[in-house]
Amino acid sequence: KPLHIVFLHLDLGIGGAEQLVVNLALASLPPSRNNDDDDGHVRATATATADSDNDANDDNDDTAAADYLNAKVSIFTTHCDQSHCFDAVRHKPVKGKLADSVHIMGSFIPSNIAGYGTVFFSTIRMLY
Repeated sequence: KPLHIVFLHLDLGIGGAEQLVVNLALASLPPSRNNDDDDGHVRATATATADSDNDANDDNDDTAAADYLNAKVSIFTTHCDQSHCFDAVRHKPVKGKLADSVHIMGSFIPSNIAGYGTVFFSTIRMLY
């Protein structure tokens, strides 16, 4: 049974934290869904730095598929603007590799009221 990895992020836009979530999610996908890297992100493997002293396996490409986590990935967020997000999570014009993995929940809850309560409402949105 494959591992199911869930990422929680308040607003999946374009930024450093979002890029980290997207890159981790892409690295967790099975090799069949992660063969090409057309969105400009560097693919990381699960054991890329684990065996730095074992130089004998550096030239062995047969073990590359075993380096992936081969996991099912879900990303839960309260907001994902399709015009301001990474290509991997976009639905249009070309469906990204993670587009089906993004689940938007709690977007009906306001982010603030008259500019107040942003932290409170953000917490409520994430708990929903």
